[in-house]
Amino acid sequence: MKSIKQASLQLGTTGEKLVEEYLLQHGFTILMRNMRIQGGEIDLIAQKDDLIVCTEVKTRTDQRTDLAELITPWQQQRIIRAAHHFLAKKRLDAVTCRFDVALVAMHPEPSLDYIPNAFEGV
Repeated sequence: MKSIKQASLQLGTTGEKLVEEYLLQHGFTILMRNMRIQGGEIDLIAQKDDLIVCTEVKTRTDQRTDLAELITPWQQQRIIRAAHHFLAKKRLDAVTCRFDVALVAMHPEPSLDYIPNAFEGV
């Protein structure tokens, strides 16, 4: 029997794979998955030409989810901090960085609501 934490991790991984497929279908290359630094994290980092997309993936088993409840200003700052770190480390200063949010509902069947430019950052 799976623990709640294991089930939650598996749910998150499933959602991230769906979003990764979506980005690939839209011509993006995945640069990094689950990038974590002290004080920040990004679920998926993808690139298409000179556009870097940092995507926060939220996977839920229901569709009664409000974006404002999911991505708090504190979480946005953690994502922005990680993006600054990633861009500096990779020396990507001639690119545009966009912050997207992907909402994945798993019930009754998987569905994706992809929100480009969900918040401002870099």
